[in-house]
Amino acid sequence: MSQSIALGSQDLEFLTAQRQIEETQLADGTHVENPLVVNEEINFKKEEFAKLKFQYLEQETREKFLRAILSSPPLYVEQKDIDEYETQNREKKAELKSHKTSLNTTIQNIQEKNSQNVSLYHDLQVKLNDTDEILKEISEMESSLRSLFPKDPQLVDAMLQPDVGDDNLFNIGSSAQQKLARVQSEQARVEALLSARKQAQRDRQDEISKLSQQLEMVHHDIDAASKSTTTKQDPQQSRAQWIKQMTEILQETGIKLEVTQSQEGRYKIKASTDKKNIETELDATELDGKAVSHLYQDIMG
Repeated sequence: MSQSIALGSQDLEFLTAQRQIEETQLADGTHVENPLVVNEEINFKKEEFAKLKFQYLEQETREKFLRAILSSPPLYVEQKDIDEYETQNREKKAELKSHKTSLNTTIQNIQEKNSQNVSLYHDLQVKLNDTDEILKEISEMESSLRSLFPKDPQLVDAMLQPDVGDDNLFNIGSSAQQKLARVQSEQARVEALLSARKQAQRDRQDEISKLSQQLEMVHHDIDAASKSTTTKQDPQQSRAQWIKQMTEILQETGIKLEVTQSQEGRYKIKASTDKKNIETELDATELDGKAVSHLYQDIMG
């Protein structure tokens, strides 16, 4: 995306927490990705501690026994020694109990913190997923805006600014709405103009068809009159009559027509309207309804 998105302090705290979780390692090098692993690690260390405690007592007892029997003279246990050991044991047991209480309190605090971390980690994943969805929606919205206003990228950039205020956003929205209304109005005008041109084209085709039929009827009547045994008509006279009829028919459609004989069997034709002029030359055999229809289509097209 071309626009940067500012993150709030709460979002940054979640990102920092996630980074700290990913970078945290236990003493033995175990990489922690899930805070639940901490509970497993605590239980594992407690088992290790119990084994070490048993090994220490076993080793200490063996060492004292060996010193006692190997001493010269041998050591004997007396009542005062027993009393002294019992006193030391009571003191050490009390100290050990205090340490165990403190350790249990620490473990309980760790487990509570761990539970909170698990909850925060879950919330973080939910927020990250929601953030991805929001970023996706923003990207789609930006694409939609740029497709709506392809010729006004500055407007889209202004709408995507993260610090845009409500007043500015209202002004931008009003401006965008006005531009969209102008685009829609222009589109409607173009569609209406296109529809009118299509209708005019259909009307022109109808006029050409009617003109062609009318000229063919005139041509047929003149040709029949020239071949009649009762009223024999000169070919030149028939052609002149045909040209006159053709000129009158085209004049009714707004076309001024001038036909002159350039040479034997060839006719020079000038057709004109208020907007267009056409000049052409046709053979006498080509001067029929079809040729006039083409001429009409060319000058009116």
